[in-house]
Order: sequence, then structure tokens, then C-alpha cells
Amino acid sequence: MKKNTLLTVMIFAIQLAFSQDYLISFVGSGASNTFDSIRVENLSQETSVMLYAEDSLLLIGSVGILYQNSIDNVLHVYPNPMSNHATLSFFAMQAGNIRIAVYDISGKIITEINDVRSKGFHEYQVSGLDIGSYFVQVTGNKINYVSKLICQNKTQTKAQINYISTVSQNTPNTKKGNLQNDSRSIVSMDYNYGDQLLFKAYSNNFTTIVTDIPTENKTIAFEFIECIDYDGNNYAIVQIGDQIWMAESLKTTHYRNGIPIPNVLDNDEWTNLETGAYCWYDNDISHKAIYGALYNWYTVNNPNNIAPIGWHVPTKDEEMELTGAPSGSYSHSGGTLKETGNEHWTAPNVGATNETGFTALPGGYRLNTDGSYHEIGLGSYFSWSSTEDWGENSWYSAVENINDRAYMYGYFRNCGFSVRCVKD
Repeated sequence: MKKNTLLTVMIFAIQLAFSQDYLISFVGSGASNTFDSIRVENLSQETSVMLYAEDSLLLIGSVGILYQNSIDNVLHVYPNPMSNHATLSFFAMQAGNIRIAVYDISGKIITEINDVRSKGFHEYQVSGLDIGSYFVQVTGNKINYVSKLICQNKTQTKAQINYISTVSQNTPNTKKGNLQNDSRSIVSMDYNYGDQLLFKAYSNNFTTIVTDIPTENKTIAFEFIECIDYDGNNYAIVQIGDQIWMAESLKTTHYRNGIPIPNVLDNDEWTNLETGAYCWYDNDISHKAIYGALYNWYTVNNPNNIAPIGWHVPTKDEEMELTGAPSGSYSHSGGTLKETGNEHWTAPNVGATNETGFTALPGGYRLNTDGSYHEIGLGSYFSWSSTEDWGENSWYSAVENINDRAYMYGYFRNCGFSVRCVKD
């Protein structure tokens, strides 16, 4: 595939009175030009669908026409032909027992797995196959999928099938069908004119977010950029205006050069620090995956550098450009930065639209005076800046669940806040 090759080449639109359907295609560039999957969230309706490989998206208006071929006839297998492994993805119409089996061309079972899964999209990985042709069958409650699979590389490992992930969907609003004379598939999604969509594209270790309000058939372009810290954590990125930001909070436990950052658990020790340190909220590492780490300001100002290569801790001016908040005050852009809904944010999460794709999450903070933890679910103190304020203070930005404001204030340097980096 040539760089910047469109994943979908057909343009399709259905016009009806009071409704409009739009076909959305995708293209990648930068560090990768292919896709593993794309998650599409309708931020206005709080619904989502998952696209794979070369799928395209059909946005169905309120009086639209749906494809007649049901999604229960589709099993995605990619890459196909496979080398060491292939991913199997399918939609379970109902919760219940699932059986996945791989047969050789004589009908002999090579490997199988029996599982219990919820309603929604599921991914499994098949590996260890010898060179040859196979059939993959997925059966369960109201489903019976079959797909051919070719393995090109001879392997000495044991054939097996392993579970990868699930994207639950309590009320499926998608249907699939094959484009005429084309092997690609269309995933359809309910759409009202003016709905805000968030597209999150995955390609190998790269993740890029784009937001858009489609008003016509169009191509969504993703630029894949490396954002990986010393620990090997890969971060989603998003372009907001002229800036490119991490769309997740930093979670590294090392500086860029590999020097460890002290993990300080003791409250008294934390309050007296004048050197770099980090912690997990409530000293509980289970918060790492979603909220990242909390760092004192001495960490972000350390010459060893906490940011991934090619990135840096934002300056006060860069945060002001993101939030629009004047020094020591606030703007009403907070809602555009916050993740929507109440999966992580405590209600009411006022004004949250996430139209920037920044996806601020309420990871709380660690207090400078006694080392205690506060406001998880309530506030996102989403980044220290590298800029000093008066006295023992430095600048940071924050958003809260009770209003739509984005704050820019100076605060004590031994407080624990999250960090988002911006591209050099």
C-alpha cells in the first residue's frame, strides 16, 4: 500500500428529505499509513462503534437507509495471509457461550476455544499455525461466522487462540455490508446533523485522535507521531490548533535518560521534598492505566527531563494557548477539554463536550501540606507547566466537574499534579 493511500475509494451518499447520510473514509500518514482499528465516539449521543483494517463509516441520518446485510454475517480476520498471528474480530449479538475453531482444509480441528462473552465486539488472536490454508468458525447465540485464513510462515509453536479485548455495546446501532465489487466493509452509525464525533485511530504503537462534525462525505486524516516514554508507555496524541498534545496523562517512572524518579509514599517525606518525586493516587498503582502518575514540580523542572523524546513539559504560555485562561484566572473552555459522560467524571460534569479531543480525566491531586489525596473523579489538574510563578509557586492548569471553566494558577511546587506534554 502506498503512503497516504485512501482506505476507501468509493463515495456514497443517500439524500432524503430531512436527513443526510455521509460516507467517511480514512487515511494515515507520518510514522504509519495503515490502521489496526478506529474507535468512533459520537460525543453528542454517547454511542460508539469500532472499525477494523479497511472499514469505512456510514453516518446514518435520522431518516436514513440502512444496509440490509446484518453484522452477524461478518468475521474480520487480519492480516490475512498471516505470518506469526492473526486477529479475529466479530460482533456477538447476545451474551452467552462462544466457540472459536480453526480447521484445516480436510476438516480436522487444529485448535479451538470455548468462552463466555458479553454482547459487543470481541477480539481474539490465533497463532502457531503451520504454513497452509485454514477455515475459522465462530459460533454462539444467534451467530455463525466462517472465514478462510492463509498462513504463509512455517512455525514450530503450538497452535492456539487467545482472547484480546471486548468493546461492549448494549444497544447495537451498527450494521455492516459489503460494498458492491469491493472487499471492504461499511460500518454504519446513527448520526444527527451537527453531532460531534471523536475518531481514535490505532496503528501498531501509535494512537491519534481527531474530532470532527461531518457535514458531507469526507476523508479523515490521521498523522501518526511517536510519543513513547522511557518505560515504554505509548501515548495517544491530538492536534489542537497549532499545538500537538498528549491525549493522556504521563505515567513514566523514569526520566528520559533512564534515571529513576523516586516513588514517595510517606506523607511527611512528600511535604518536605525539594527534589523530583512521583506517586499514584492513594499510593494505588491501579490508577496508573487511566489517570497516570502525580508529580511534584521539581520533577518537571529536572534537567534529566521527564518528557518523551521529541516532547516537552508545556510552558505557561503554551497552556494559556490551549485553555484560553489568563494568568491567575479562568476561561469557559474547560468543557471542550473534558471527557464526556460519567464513566470517570462524577456528575454533573458540567459543559463537557471534549470537542478538542484532549480528554481530560479527573485524576485528582496530592496536597503539599500533609501529603493527602483529593478530588479523584472531581478535578483534573492536568498539567504542571515548566514556568515558575512568584515565591515557591509554579503555574498549572485544571478543570473541574462542577463547571465549564479551565483554570490557570500558580501553586506550591511540592503539590502532586498530572502532566501532559506538548510536541517540540
